Amino acid sequence: MTSVIASRLPPEILQDIFKYNVEIKNHHARYKSLFETCLLVNRYWSMNAISIIWEDPLNTCVGKEKSLEKILKVYISNLPKISKSLLKNSENQFEISLKQPTFNYASFLQKLELQGLYEAINRLILHKACYSKSSNKKTTKQRIGLLQELVKLFVSESPKLTYQINMNSIKWDESIQFESLLGIIPYNSTLDRLSCFTSHAPEVYLKISKIFSEINDLQISCVWNDSFNWNDNTALVSLINTLSTSPLKLTLNRCSEPIPQITNSLRYKLNNITSLIIYERGSIPLETFQECTRLKLFRLKLDNFEHYYDDDAKKDADELKDIIKYKSLNNLDEFDLCQLAVNNQHISSVLQNTNNNLKVLKMKWIKSIDPENEELPFKSITENCTMLKELVISLTASTVKYFPTCIRTLTRLQNLTVERYEDDQLLEEDMCIWAEAFGKNIPLSIKVLSLDKNLNLNNEAFDKFLCRCYSRGINNLHLIINRLRIIHLDEKIKETLQNYVQSGTLSSEINS
Repeated sequence: MTSVIASRLPPEILQDIFKYNVEIKNHHARYKSLFETCLLVNRYWSMNAISIIWEDPLNTCVGKEKSLEKILKVYISNLPKISKSLLKNSENQFEISLKQPTFNYASFLQKLELQGLYEAINRLILHKACYSKSSNKKTTKQRIGLLQELVKLFVSESPKLTYQINMNSIKWDESIQFESLLGIIPYNSTLDRLSCFTSHAPEVYLKISKIFSEINDLQISCVWNDSFNWNDNTALVSLINTLSTSPLKLTLNRCSEPIPQITNSLRYKLNNITSLIIYERGSIPLETFQECTRLKLFRLKLDNFEHYYDDDAKKDADELKDIIKYKSLNNLDEFDLCQLAVNNQHISSVLQNTNNNLKVLKMKWIKSIDPENEELPFKSITENCTMLKELVISLTASTVKYFPTCIRTLTRLQNLTVERYEDDQLLEEDMCIWAEAFGKNIPLSIKVLSLDKNLNLNNEAFDKFLCRCYSRGINNLHLIINRLRIIHLDEKIKETLQNYVQSGTLSSEINS
């Protein structure tokens, strides 16, 4: 009866159900799960499962050359007869079947990464030959011809097609692949994502700008090389300047050398920027973005904590001072900070200026330059972040005591991660008191809790925390202990956790 009802569902609803029940993080498990559960039920289910699998197959198989080759050959088999005839006459070295496949796989494609497609074509035609300028030159006609015919197919068959370009794999600043698509991809199209380097030759950007007039997601890696004449790339500047007022997600990997022209071009797009992600210390100051009034997401990632120097601490702590006084933070939904050291007053000001709009807050640091104010960020969370649904926070030996009570007002919190990067152990008796206070204040809305192994929670601490959760009616809590597999836990702790699984306080999916 259920399968009969499901067979009558509209395809959009059935596909949403499939997507909900597959593991997105693991594409191989996703593929296998869909095949096992959907493809063999009936033709209607099979058709809808196939459409999900083939939404973005080239990106999900990155680095797997044989899989990419098979996918390309499937698309080639989808080409119309006239395109196959053209390819057969262009001295291609691979077999072209005139037989049409069961499904029109090209019609399912939703994301087309153009440089990745071109690289896959290069590998297919050049086989195992080493990449070289001479081999590229000899096969240009075949490679470009296949690229053009495939993109024509995708444009004509896929109504939901979006375009992306990842310039990481461009060799020798080759731009002919983009030039060849003029007139095939509709003029003034929107590029969903451009991932680029300032060090690419201007010709590459000029060719891209002739096809695309809008970019939704611009990711710029700033690279300085004394041998280049275009580090502050004027063609990239021109591309940025042509963008209209449409919303823009901007990601910057900064470099140490100044790039004033690119910096100035970004100043003129402040009203576009809805998402700002900045990696690395560098010469583009946050002051550049102080008037981003449409900003919804702000992420500043300066350190991975593996290697750091004391000289970096003061620089990190001062990063936020040029942005906290302005309206750029007023509409934030998500604030994500990861740096070696912070100024507690600056962090507190950031949280106050978000006007209690934050839904996601992630803050990681090891030290502060004003330890006398280390309680301020926690007070600001209590007072100015009551709408949070997700919180990730790192604690130090001196700040761990402020945490349990700071979350008492977060009545909508669903996902909580508590981290600690210091290796020195906290006193077990102190952490037992901490754990009980934590259980007393943890919001009833909590669904997923991740605790760092460096919090040094023993069996008594877990029992006190979970006892409080149980008495307050928290059910089916998914507990994760970061950087420690469940099999490596103390046997007494495992027994305690299992008892609370049986009582219903904990989900059975501990650490999964």
